[in-house]
Amino acid sequence: MKTLIQLSFPVLLCLPYVLLGQKLDLRDEQIVVNRKEGKVILPYTLEDGSIRYEFHTELYYSNDSGRTFQGPLKEVRGHIGRRVLAGDKRIIWYYEKEAPDFDGKNIQFKIKARYEPSVLNLKNEGAALYSLVVPGLGNPKVRYYKWWKWKYRWVVTTLLAYGAAGAAIWQYNAAKASYDDYLQATRPDQAASLYDQANQQLLLASGLAVVSAAIWGGDVARVFFRGLRNRVDKHHLKKLNEKMDIEAGIVPQATYQRQFVPALRLTFRF
Repeated sequence: MKTLIQLSFPVLLCLPYVLLGQKLDLRDEQIVVNRKEGKVILPYTLEDGSIRYEFHTELYYSNDSGRTFQGPLKEVRGHIGRRVLAGDKRIIWYYEKEAPDFDGKNIQFKIKARYEPSVLNLKNEGAALYSLVVPGLGNPKVRYYKWWKWKYRWVVTTLLAYGAAGAAIWQYNAAKASYDDYLQATRPDQAASLYDQANQQLLLASGLAVVSAAIWGGDVARVFFRGLRNRVDKHHLKKLNEKMDIEAGIVPQATYQRQFVPALRLTFRF
């Protein structure tokens, strides 16, 4: 027999810092305690702002009104663990397997979550076209940079590729000018010197052109393969969350809402 327990408030939301546009939305639902199967079902909804997040969630409980918490709990199913996406969520805790002395008195639950931007915000291998037009430009489309000061470090690739190409053009023009001077030289020693100089400048121009092409082409290749990896990772992530949906008794959704919550606490009594 299922015992229905009404969720009692207040609900405490503890954020290490606030990101604008993100919120916690606890649905007006009941927590279900199935004594026959020895489990507790905790439903919740998480939303976020303009980008999607992935969360590593953990469940804790307290039987002394929140003075101390035990966990993270291990006998859990549903939307718990690594890489949880957004939407209507449920955690199922099989308390009889983990806490046989669980009596339901003075109980509080706490869900902690570490988060990071999701791969779902990134582009796939098509982002290589950005780097094909401007070297380096595709990088921020397929990866996240961990430190804010490196947000525009892809510009370094642009400067190196364009710098090498520009230097190659300059050396080529210098070689052409030296060759023209060689053709107009009147003394054999001067002609030989100008000819050698033109050859050296042309060789340097060729080397710089190769360097520029290597930087540019290498960036295009890196972006392409990183984007391909993103495509595979997105597929894996969606399948993982569909599995969580099934474990939680929710029909897998074609699209996922967005979520954010580093920590929330649900307080109720049996």
